[in-house]
Amino acid sequence: MFTDGEVAVPDHPDLNVVTNIGRSRPPRSVFHCDTSYVARPPSFSALFAVEVPEQGGATLFMDQYAAFASLQADLHRDLIGAKLLHGPRDVPETDAIWHPVVRRHPVTDCPALFLTALARCQRLVLADGSDRTDLLPTLYEHSIHQQAPRRHLWRAGDVVIWDNRCTLHAADYSDVFGNRTPYRGMVQGEVPEMARLAG
Repeated sequence: MFTDGEVAVPDHPDLNVVTNIGRSRPPRSVFHCDTSYVARPPSFSALFAVEVPEQGGATLFMDQYAAFASLQADLHRDLIGAKLLHGPRDVPETDAIWHPVVRRHPVTDCPALFLTALARCQRLVLADGSDRTDLLPTLYEHSIHQQAPRRHLWRAGDVVIWDNRCTLHAADYSDVFGNRTPYRGMVQGEVPEMARLAG
């Protein structure tokens, strides 16, 4: 799986280059899941560290099983059956796609919050049809602050694979000194399935 508009690795069209080389301003990264605005988002993402900076450039990960489990009881209940419209804010709703906000993992059978960067979240609708887009900033902040992130400090040659269905990730560019070039690959996943209330 490959995201349109990104630079492919020469001779490896299924991988793309993620780099800070040649940029006029430092890259920005916020917590997100990869390519959530398609019908079958990636189940797994991977990075291969080709070139690592002398300082900084870690990748941070947030557990979205824990994010859902730690919600207040009323939100926990209200979000079951809710759906989120994924797509950039400047894309018409007809070109965006709805996914469950609470996703059942097909392997573990456990529920996880399924959000991405707020800039790619258009609308939130509860199971009863009420529009609660106003909840998105609260949910997003909870998903990235209810625990300390796992931090991977890169060495050249490292390969890290994560489950995109229950994890948010972000690159930490705050103190990067030097070139940072990983290659990224993604594995196409299944259509996200809505989680159900236990019992």
